[in-house]
Amino acid sequence: MELYRRKTQKIVSQFLAGEFTLDECTAALDKALDNLARRGIGQQDAVALRILCSMNNGIVTREVERRKSSKSQQMELSKAPQRCSLPSDVSRKSEAAT
Repeated sequence: MELYRRKTQKIVSQFLAGEFTLDECTAALDKALDNLARRGIGQQDAVALRILCSMNNGIVTREVERRKSSKSQQMELSKAPQRCSLPSDVSRKSEAAT
């Protein structure tokens, strides 16, 4: 169970660092769970496993929402009209020169 915890912690950290896409993260977590299930787990480990899976799910879900929000904000900024304005002191100098 400890090996599974460390493995999933590493997977989630890599996802948070942008090293994994959501699909890659999900596949890696599924593979780690499959490997644990093959070895078998006891009743006490099953409770800990549910808690750990729930925590991992929460972290990944929050990161997905954060990325969506960030992407949405970037899209809004790219759609906004671009304004080019000179600093006020530069504008005054050019007006004075004419």
